Amino acid sequence: MSSNVSTSSFAYAKTRRALFTVAALGFAASSLAASFIAYPGVYPIAVIEVRDAKTFYVNAAVWPGFERNFVITQPGIDIPSDGIRAPACEQKLAAKAKAFTQSFFKGAESSEVHNIEMADTASENAVAVAYTEQGSLVDALLEKGFARPSGTDPATPWCSE
Repeated sequence: MSSNVSTSSFAYAKTRRALFTVAALGFAASSLAASFIAYPGVYPIAVIEVRDAKTFYVNAAVWPGFERNFVITQPGIDIPSDGIRAPACEQKLAAKAKAFTQSFFKGAESSEVHNIEMADTASENAVAVAYTEQGSLVDALLEKGFARPSGTDPATPWCSE
């Protein structure tokens, strides 16, 4: 009877180890495939909607005769929050930052994104730097104080009331 117990304990441990290994490999594979440059190069865009200072909905000509819509997020920056729990001065700064992004595109003769990065091509969510003849939106937001580098301590206030 004890050999049956030890055999079943061994089988249980072996099965558990195998499941853990499969789960670990699955996690590793998913983190390796977290994102890739799905559309390398430069793509003209038409901005449909600005959602916040660094996120906007666009139509991009990704192939001659083929266009796709994307929700593009600008990489490497944080922007002020317009959330209800944010201080009033931060909400005002977020509104100004969004207005700046809207005018950045509205006043442009042409707009484009470079190297569209995605988790998978079935999604609309993408990361890419947007450019107009004025330069990079990321650089413009940083220069105007409407964004800061992503590595900045999140506890650092955007403003003082």
